[in-house]
Parts: sequence; structure tokens; C-alpha cells
Amino acid sequence: MDVNCSVALDALSIVYMLILLYNLRQRARREPSGRRYFWLLAAISAFLALDIAYLLLSGQTAPAARLGMKAAKSLYFATNSLIVWLWASYIDHICSPSGHGWQKHRILFSCIFFADLLLVAANLFTGVLFSISPQGAFVVGPWAMWLFTLLNYLSILLTGYFLIRNRKNLKREQFYPLLLFPLPPFCAELVQIFFRPCSLLCTYAVSALLIFQVSQNATIYTDELTGLANRRLLDESLQKWFSAPRGAWVCCVMIDLDGLKRINDTQGHLGGDRALCAMAEAIRGVRRKGLVAARYGGD
Repeated sequence: MDVNCSVALDALSIVYMLILLYNLRQRARREPSGRRYFWLLAAISAFLALDIAYLLLSGQTAPAARLGMKAAKSLYFATNSLIVWLWASYIDHICSPSGHGWQKHRILFSCIFFADLLLVAANLFTGVLFSISPQGAFVVGPWAMWLFTLLNYLSILLTGYFLIRNRKNLKREQFYPLLLFPLPPFCAELVQIFFRPCSLLCTYAVSALLIFQVSQNATIYTDELTGLANRRLLDESLQKWFSAPRGAWVCCVMIDLDGLKRINDTQGHLGGDRALCAMAEAIRGVRRKGLVAARYGGD
């Protein structure tokens, strides 16, 4: 794969990322998870742009070009670690929307992130991580590069473990795409170990698009206030159940929250919203296979 092809793939991926960022700008203001995903996309866009800068300068022997390559590659590695840190933050928030989970794990993930940044900073003066040869080639510092890579993989593995441990809090159609997010970039790195001229950083965009599709589906079928399923998902579920073969049983429970108007009148609509969210949390505590909990109307 030549440089022009790699640059074209990176540039096309950046265009996709910018389109997603534009579509998510409102959601990022409303939702903490949307804000984390927004910054994850921004970091991936910067990561791809830095790869383009490095590829355009690679092979040049002028001192300014070599300095530009070193600067681009240093920011590239720092941004790579930032993507992993943002991914851990996003998964932690998805699994524990209250934020308590992320508070417990923030120190560990942040320590790994800052250890990577220290390696990148030390490389500016020692070349322990990588160097640029007089011929304009990228030269790896073996032990430091392995340490940097292992630290990133440690964060990814810990994030995956946390996701698996909290899979009961997620729907199946959410869990598997989230778990598989690191797989395309990991496979691309394995390819590049054996065929270094091949640049497959566009796989980060593939992973981001996969998560975007999951989040869009969740938005379409989720009530924004309570986090329960909305009427659209309920209607589709009822249609599927009633079209099942004869002999199938469907059990339905309708719940009306008495006194909601009084709460709204005395505590304000924010108080009423908190009451609805508390009720939704109690309903989500009932775990049973095939159960669909939906908000049918106002209360």
C-alpha cells in the first residue's frame, strides 16, 4: 500500500468522523455519554490527521522535515493513548450512568495514560520510544515501544473486563458491538507488524461508526427521560409477540404513577421527572429474560 493510498483512506475516514461530530453536537451538550463519545470521535479525527502529516513528510531528509515527522509522531502516540483513555471513560459511563464506576476506576486508567505520556515526553530527549533516521525513516526503540503498547492493551483489557462484568446493565445489541470496538484496530496492528508499509488506521473510524450505529439504535428505541424503552419499541415488541405461533403467552402489566400531578404542583416538573426516573430505576431492577419495560405515556 503506497503513501497516497494510505493518505486517501485516512482523509476519507476524517470526513466520516467530521460528519458524525456535526450530527452529535447537540447530543454532546445534553448527555454525559454523548459528550464522551463526541470527544472520542474528535481524538480519532486528530489521530488520523497526524498520521497524514507523518506520511506526507516520511522519507524526506531535510532537518525541518525530520523535525516535523518527530513532532507528528510524538503527538500521534499521545493521541493514541488519549483515545484509549476516552474509550475507558465512555464504557465506564455507559455501564454506570451515575458516574460512581468511573470515579472508582479513574485513577487506574489515568495512571496508565500518564505513564504513556511520560514515555512520549522522554522520547523527545532520548529517542527511547522511536527516532527518525537521517534517511527520514521511522526507527523503533524496541523495549519502550513494547512497554507503550502493553500499557495501552492493559487499559483495553481492563475496560473489556469491566464491560463484561456489567453486561447485565446493557442490552445484547449494545454489549457485543461495544466489546468488539478494539478488534478492528487490534487486527490492523497485527497486520502492520508483518507488513509495516501498510497503514490501516482507518479501522479506528470503522469502530467509531459501529458504536455510532449502536447509539443511534439506542436513541431511536429509548425514552430520553427515564432510559426505559419507548412506545415505538413497545409497539414493535407487541407486534412480534402477537404474530408468534399459537400457544405463546404474553403477559402485560400496566403501571400508573398516582399523585404525579401533585408532585409536579408542589415540587415542580423537575421533581416530577425525578419521581419518574426513580420509578424507572425500580422497574429496571426486575431482571427477566424477554422482559420489555417501556414508558407508554406521560407517566
